[in-house]
Amino acid sequence: MRRSVTHLPKDLDRTIDPGKRAGQTSKANEQTHRFRGGLAPALLQQLVLTENQRGEQLVHLNSGRQLLEELLLLGANFSARTALGALPLHTVAGLSDASQTLELLARYSEDVASARDSRGRFCAHYAAAAGAGGNLRWLREQGADLRARDYELLLPLELAFAGGHFDLVPVFAGDFPLEAAAGSGNVSLVQQLVLDGYSPHEVDERARTAIFEALEKDRVDVAQFLASQNASLTLLDVSGLSPLAAAVRFQRSASLEFLVAQNVPVTQRLANASTALHLAAAGGREIIDLLVRAGADVNAVDMLNRSALHFCTNAGAVEALLAANASHLPSLRGLLPLHVAAVEGRVEALEALLASRTTQVDAVDFSGNTPLHLAVAAGQAPAAQVLLRWCASALTLNQDGQAPVQLARTVQMQDVLDQPAERCQCDCGSLRFDPLMVTGTWQSCSTTVRNCMNSPTCCNPTTKCYAKDEAVAVCLHSCAPGIHLNDPPQYQTPWTCRLIGSAPSPPASLPAPAPSLPAPSPSPAPGSCTPSYHVNCMSNTKCCDERTRCYAKDAKVAVCLHSCTPGIHLNDPPQWQTPWTCDLLGGSPAPSPRPTPPSPPPPTCTPSYSVNCMSNPVCCDPSTKCYVKDPAVALCLHSCTPGINPNDPPQWQTPWSCDLVRPVTPAPTTTAPALPEPTTSTPATEPTTPSPTKPTEPTTTTAQLTPPTSTTEPTTTAQLTPRPKPSTTGTSQPTTAAPTRPATTAPTTQAPTPSIPSDPLTQPSDGKLLEFYMYRAQSDAEYTLENINAGNLEGMMWYLQNEVLSGVYGPGAKFGITRILRLKVTMKATQPLLDKGMNFGIRVAFDSGKCTGPDCEMDWQDFGYNVGCNKLGDWPFPIYDTHFPGGIWYSLPGPCPSQSYLDKDGACQQAEPGGKCESPTGAFDCTWSYESAGQVQLTDLYENATEEEFWAGNSTEVNLRKVAVARSLFQAKYGADPPVPPCDFKRSKVYG
Repeated sequence: MRRSVTHLPKDLDRTIDPGKRAGQTSKANEQTHRFRGGLAPALLQQLVLTENQRGEQLVHLNSGRQLLEELLLLGANFSARTALGALPLHTVAGLSDASQTLELLARYSEDVASARDSRGRFCAHYAAAAGAGGNLRWLREQGADLRARDYELLLPLELAFAGGHFDLVPVFAGDFPLEAAAGSGNVSLVQQLVLDGYSPHEVDERARTAIFEALEKDRVDVAQFLASQNASLTLLDVSGLSPLAAAVRFQRSASLEFLVAQNVPVTQRLANASTALHLAAAGGREIIDLLVRAGADVNAVDMLNRSALHFCTNAGAVEALLAANASHLPSLRGLLPLHVAAVEGRVEALEALLASRTTQVDAVDFSGNTPLHLAVAAGQAPAAQVLLRWCASALTLNQDGQAPVQLARTVQMQDVLDQPAERCQCDCGSLRFDPLMVTGTWQSCSTTVRNCMNSPTCCNPTTKCYAKDEAVAVCLHSCAPGIHLNDPPQYQTPWTCRLIGSAPSPPASLPAPAPSLPAPSPSPAPGSCTPSYHVNCMSNTKCCDERTRCYAKDAKVAVCLHSCTPGIHLNDPPQWQTPWTCDLLGGSPAPSPRPTPPSPPPPTCTPSYSVNCMSNPVCCDPSTKCYVKDPAVALCLHSCTPGINPNDPPQWQTPWSCDLVRPVTPAPTTTAPALPEPTTSTPATEPTTPSPTKPTEPTTTTAQLTPPTSTTEPTTTAQLTPRPKPSTTGTSQPTTAAPTRPATTAPTTQAPTPSIPSDPLTQPSDGKLLEFYMYRAQSDAEYTLENINAGNLEGMMWYLQNEVLSGVYGPGAKFGITRILRLKVTMKATQPLLDKGMNFGIRVAFDSGKCTGPDCEMDWQDFGYNVGCNKLGDWPFPIYDTHFPGGIWYSLPGPCPSQSYLDKDGACQQAEPGGKCESPTGAFDCTWSYESAGQVQLTDLYENATEEEFWAGNSTEVNLRKVAVARSLFQAKYGADPPVPPCDFKRSKVYG
């Protein structure tokens, strides 16, 4: 039976700052009480919203219920926040005997159990710091979690101990006071708690005992006492960490020496089969040397076959492990430590690995990627510079036939690869040209990344060795003679595609190229032609598809296309997005006209590669098919690989589903068969409202997806029953899908007509101008932000963990994301939204710049182009517990939100102006603006842990720690954010 603690020492040296000591009365409070005595009302009215230097108002400083009721009548703001983001709920919780007052405040403010200040502190933190036991008991009755940690991972009980309020221990019975005391480092307090019946074997919700807390904070004297009480030194917590691993993770050398002296096994396997040495590699040499001396295995591998060398972040760690004879072992994906250092931008470790001359700069993983491939694809420019100085090849091809130069997504990276001064500044020796060694044995065959001219036996039996010219040959699955546009421009000379070495050994002499193959510049052979879209037609302007013509991009490149628009083509690879002249080559006469087809005429078709085929999946080039990128975009392509396409513009590099869109066969009728109307004709009847029982279909009835690859899409999971709209005489109302734009092949289609909103929407609103910060994950590419989704910091960290770095889209960061942007957003709600008691509307999803749901058009027609929000765990998505409390997701509609980036034009932007403007007024087309307000690189998050360690675990406590790390980085650079306005969207207020 535990006894009450009544005689504990009060020598803790920690200070407190939240709340106020129970019983203290501020000067403002005393002045307020004086005002209530006679002539006070007028003065009280003047002071009700006055703030002191800490941003506190009278409502923050008074615990009397009667006085607060009077302040409420005088217009006091019960949601006002101090400079530290504290609500009256927080500060009053730190005043004595205020439970009745807290009850009143809770009626007019946020949830008393979940409200946080800017430091992540709850009301319980304020009450505990002030020793207000009665308030703590009331808070617990209201559902407050007395074990919740703030952004610095402090428990309310730790603040109570720091303030000397040891009498609160009974209030926290069952809330692991021994753990809080161990973290404080006060041995006397720990001893007294053990005497009072608190067991050193008791585990918290993370399956951790108090000794974990002591070792993480290097409280060796506390750990020694707990060990003397037989506390386990080898117990694993829910994250698979032992006390030894906890000490190593936080680089606590004194704690580690204590554990080694206690003969704790340093080779103990953690949950993912890793060891403490894997964690130590992310830190300095001191911890590694200590573990090695204690018998750690430097070549031990985890479940993914990664050794400690894979986790090194600095030169000291690399040198320590190599000095202990660590090997360059490949992971399950064939990634060597050099690959990992390159893709994560660990420049110091990269230099040390190369300087050791124990690895190869162009070593390939099982996908044929060199470290330079991975560094370039991840946007790690400093790492790429290091590799180039050590003679890495920028032209080596991986198994997809891509060289590093083709993976560059930013101008900065292109400049790095194009800068000859960066190459081979080191004495590379044999680092570059030694035979390939991946698994420790020399390979005698040619991979897809090596010149196979002198070794034509391909390692991959499905490939063959094809010659480009007399000097270069590569193992490929197939080869088309002529120019290959995926070659770097300076190397775009014709491929002969001569097959080399069909026998096991290469022939002594090779046959001359066939005379019918196209040469770089001579006249084409009689009757020859150039295939469309992917072969240079500069030397042979006759197109094989007579519906296409040879259009010039510049003096070197021309391609057979159905049509050509001068200027930048967004479907070109980003690094080659230079203007097309669209000069017609091969003479002015057009191809011979075809005979007029018999009635009925053929349906219209969609040109390949550049025009959205979602509404018309009939491709003009019969060798292509209409493949889906997402709910907004589909293109006619020769082939499609699901996943990210690096040739998409940077801001639209989202996954392709590669579902096929096929024409729907019209239902039979009783009349004579006839072809359906062209898809671009204007419907004769008003479009129908989508069925509430199934997902919304495209507005046209000519295409359907077959078959879907998945049943749900993250951002469009929840379907909605739209509420009825008032009818509009003489005007056809659009459906929730976007209005159809004119295609290039159908000039008869009309441009969208601007919607005329009701009068309240056209006028500035009387709403409050809100200014706060949103966050967005992005690659190194720079572009204007509109028609996007963003989040608060909790929401963005959930997105990063759930999608970007989850591994769903392969290793590394999805979309090439490298940083978290901080956006200063100013917004003002429209009057119809305010009339419903909301500042935010429906949070919609954007795919390729197009709103795909839910209910985009209805939302904007009724409420203007509003900023939408939803709380994580609430409708529309995600509707499950994300374990990121307080997370919010936003939508920011810009011009032409009904169309994808392929289909936006001036007419659409005029008809659908969006809500972005310079100074928000609350009118339907002027609801928000933003300015860039800083950024943090993802690599900055991993200062004290590897990427894998940082994102490990998905409990609320672990995730709050991740958010706290990100928040501290932003605060160190830019100061604390002001409070985020509550996400006040209520589904019931819109749909009833």
